[in-house]
Amino acid sequence: MRRLSIVTGLVGAVALIVPPASAQAPGEDAIAVAGSYVDAMRASDFDRMATLMHPASLAELREIFAPVLASGTGSEIISAIGLPPPAELAGMSDTEFFSAFMRAIVSGDSTMADALRQAHADLLGSVPEGADTVHVVYRMRMNVEGVEVSEMGVLSLGRWENTWRGLLAGDLAGLAAVFQGIAEEDE
Repeated sequence: MRRLSIVTGLVGAVALIVPPASAQAPGEDAIAVAGSYVDAMRASDFDRMATLMHPASLAELREIFAPVLASGTGSEIISAIGLPPPAELAGMSDTEFFSAFMRAIVSGDSTMADALRQAHADLLGSVPEGADTVHVVYRMRMNVEGVEVSEMGVLSLGRWENTWRGLLAGDLAGLAAVFQGIAEEDE
């Protein structure tokens, strides 16, 4: 049961980190965009998912990891997560970094990867926040080790040029604080 709890938490974390987005035709609505994202997630197409993220969110994810990369134990932490060595990460674009991060999270747990492949999202509606942000409400259903899991969530999208792109969830501020604490312990 503990493994189920961990996998469910990781799946939730992936949903928080990677809200739906897609390069779309100017008239395409956020619900259709969310459907496109689910397809990429189910296929574990992390390169495609990365190209669908807002450039500011890609840069923000890298900034969250900056304290770990700069810390004395950064190599050990990065290795434990399953990411390439810090020197290799430093040479990656923000899009490549995001893709590597997602690949590490999902490939580190085959149960999670299987759950994501068979996941189904019921896209229930959207709530606009001003002209440049929309929040898509969804119910994610999946089977994790024989247990049907259903979870409600909200995924945020932001305008970029003439398209919607994924935004990082505000909950990542806590993750950034953890990494900052790790870096400060090394000093």
